[in-house]
Amino acid sequence: MVLIFNATAALGRVGGYPFAATPDKPPFADDPNHVLAQDPDVATLAEMAKAQTDEAMWHLTVEPSIGFGAYHFSCNPYRDLDPYQLPGGMSAEEYMAWVSHLFEKTWMGRSDFERMIDFFWRHKGAQPPSLK
Repeated sequence: MVLIFNATAALGRVGGYPFAATPDKPPFADDPNHVLAQDPDVATLAEMAKAQTDEAMWHLTVEPSIGFGAYHFSCNPYRDLDPYQLPGGMSAEEYMAWVSHLFEKTWMGRSDFERMIDFFWRHKGAQPPSLK
C-alpha cells in the first residue's frame, strides 16, 4: 500500500492525514520589501545573487509537509493515525491519474506532486522512462 501522510509535527500528528502542502516557495517570496519581489533592474547584481542563493538554499532545506511511503499492510507504522491511502496494484497510468487528482487538493503542492511522480519509480528501484 502507498500512504500519503502528514510529515511535520507543527501541522499535527506525524503519520496522520495530510493537512497542508509542502511549501513551493519561500516565505520571503511574497514580501514586497524583499529584493526578489522588487524590480530586478533596480537591484544590484550582488543583491540579486544573494536573493537567488537564499531561495536556492531554502529549497534545499525546507522540510516537506507531506510524506509518502510504500508499506506492507502488516508493517504499516501509521495504521492508527488515518493517513491517506492510495489504492494498491495500480498501473503507471492509474497512479499518474491519482497523483493528478491529489494535486488538485489544497494540501498538495507542486513539489509534493513532483515527489509523488518520482516516488512511483524509486520505490520499484527503477528510473522513469526517457522523455526523448
